[in-house]
Amino acid sequence: MTACKPYKCNDCKKSFSQKCNLDAHVRTHTGEKPYKCYDCEKRFRLKQQLDVHVRAHTGEKPYKCDSCNKRFKQISHLKKHVSTIHTGEKTNVCMLVVAVVVASPIGSPVRSDAVLLLQCNDCEKTFRMKHSLDAHVRTHTGEKPYKCNECEKSFSKKSNLDIHVRTHTGEKPYRCNDCKKSFSLKQHLEYHVRTHTGEKPYKCNDCEKSFSMKHSLDAHVRTHTGEKPYRCDSCNKGFRQKSNLNLHLRTHAGEN
Repeated sequence: MTACKPYKCNDCKKSFSQKCNLDAHVRTHTGEKPYKCYDCEKRFRLKQQLDVHVRAHTGEKPYKCDSCNKRFKQISHLKKHVSTIHTGEKTNVCMLVVAVVVASPIGSPVRSDAVLLLQCNDCEKTFRMKHSLDAHVRTHTGEKPYKCNECEKSFSKKSNLDIHVRTHTGEKPYRCNDCKKSFSLKQHLEYHVRTHTGEKPYKCNDCEKSFSMKHSLDAHVRTHTGEKPYRCDSCNKGFRQKSNLNLHLRTHAGEN
């Protein structure tokens, strides 16, 4: 019997059994990151992601293996350790077989093919490719196996390392066909092209204003909501934009 999942996402129609899980999922569409680390100001979509991150500052390892007393920052790391070291199991991944309807020519019988999906045991997301699952699992484990030879920074994905390396090499492979300006990131080229086309795909639901970049829309929406997520640690004053916080911080620097 399929579990009851009454909470549905309006954007992608995924369903959830608990409202808190829907709320967390919705942030994958909105990009909202309400949980902030007060040590380094990184922000997170999920409270448990913040809790795990904070341990990078504190060094806390609350999960202990009963067999060898080794300690871990995350319970998923402990489970993986137990399954691979002490029980000999090779994976902590659930494999699902689902039926997918295959499009057929008109008049032909509709058929369905079985598809093997790999499911993450931490959040139940599913993937068709093992490498996609492996990359996703690192969002839970915090593992960063791809290291920069220049500055020792580490990344969870090879693609992120490739992008980072361009900060050292100066490579800008993405070129604008209109003005020949080059960019290190494809996303930055896409933003730039809108200065030629005038395209503004990000629309405000409250006042119908449009913006060429998502972060500009996010900043604008705060003029309606009153949200001020950027807070000064010295005087606790809040700001809608990080740039305004940075300007404000200079007033404190001048006091010293």
